[in-house]
Amino acid sequence: MVMQSRIQRELGPNLPMPRSLFSLRPISHLELVAIKDRIDRTYLKHDRLSDNAKEVAELLGTFRLDEKTVVADIGCGTGYLELAMLDRGSPFAYLFAVDVDSIALEVLTYAVAKHPSRARTRIQTVVSDDRDSWLPENGVDQVLFVSTHFFSATQDSAGSWKVQPPMRRYLESIKRALRPGGQVHVFEFTNEPCDNRPALTEPFTQIGLRFTGAQVRLPAGNRVCQLTFDR
Repeated sequence: MVMQSRIQRELGPNLPMPRSLFSLRPISHLELVAIKDRIDRTYLKHDRLSDNAKEVAELLGTFRLDEKTVVADIGCGTGYLELAMLDRGSPFAYLFAVDVDSIALEVLTYAVAKHPSRARTRIQTVVSDDRDSWLPENGVDQVLFVSTHFFSATQDSAGSWKVQPPMRRYLESIKRALRPGGQVHVFEFTNEPCDNRPALTEPFTQIGLRFTGAQVRLPAGNRVCQLTFDR
């Protein structure tokens, strides 16, 4: 149900949803054709991007990003941020679009292939799992988590913040992927204070990344909390 609601939210409420989306089984050719037809008719128009993706795309200039930068988008879904970056002509050498959902990645691949930008050929999808991002070791400069909270820490009765072992292993794979001087950026759309978010900072500091600050950004008039961690 979670995957169905996300894809429906991103591609439109009238998208015919194949039953196999409920169980993560491979979808049939005809079912995938229905999704791709929906992309052709509505997704690849000026209003295809979610507000969040547009706003985060505006924030890309707040950190190092140039023609030599390798970027990883964790929990990329069906590729709103990737399309926003292509639309804006954001510079990057290579972009890894990472998600556990192979169906969403197939939708992303199809949508990106339709984009006129030549940079589309430098976007590669990566099917991760709950323990490993499967990013290349020492191969990424900037890692983005956009409204992706699967890594949040929980507080026990003694007041200590704990990260579940599988998720810790996943985040350690992110650390291994970061080059020296690389950064992790967590973007969260929230009205809560940005400077005291241990549920979001502890998972990264516990694996040895250095929390370098939280900033409030206001793209398009909305409030975005940006947390940054250095390798």
